[in-house]
Amino acid sequence: MPGQTAIEDMLHPLLGRYLSAPDWVKASAGRAYRCLPESVRLGSAYESFRAQVDGDGPGPMAKLDATLNWALETVPAYAQFRDLARGGRDPREILAALPITDKLDIKHQPERYLSRAIAPTSRLETFTGGSTRHPMRFFLHKHVTRPRSRPSCRTSARA
Repeated sequence: MPGQTAIEDMLHPLLGRYLSAPDWVKASAGRAYRCLPESVRLGSAYESFRAQVDGDGPGPMAKLDATLNWALETVPAYAQFRDLARGGRDPREILAALPITDKLDIKHQPERYLSRAIAPTSRLETFTGGSTRHPMRFFLHKHVTRPRSRPSCRTSARA
């Protein structure tokens, strides 16, 4: 299993316990986690993602075009705008023609913003931090869209 699935995805169900743990437990766990090989922490999909970000994959406009076309074809909230994808228009022009989505739109009808092309088993339910006192429920694509950082295993010297 290492190298295929990011260990972070396996540990995600324990996040609540980690957040409520004493600081010394969190600090120890963080140091141990940073020392794991990147292939274990980030999973095998990370390398192909990194190559795309670094420019080895399709360019940004091609990625934007593909993302917009996919959203227009598979996301119910954008169904009425499907015609925008026809005719080889510039993806920036298509993006400018779409309405701005308000957080309340997603909060009140999250299912309208879920792609029909993604199986429900591939969704990772998550919530905003609730800085406005009202956390928002939304879904990420498992093993793909959760943000990841690249911490160093080295310890810094203190003066």
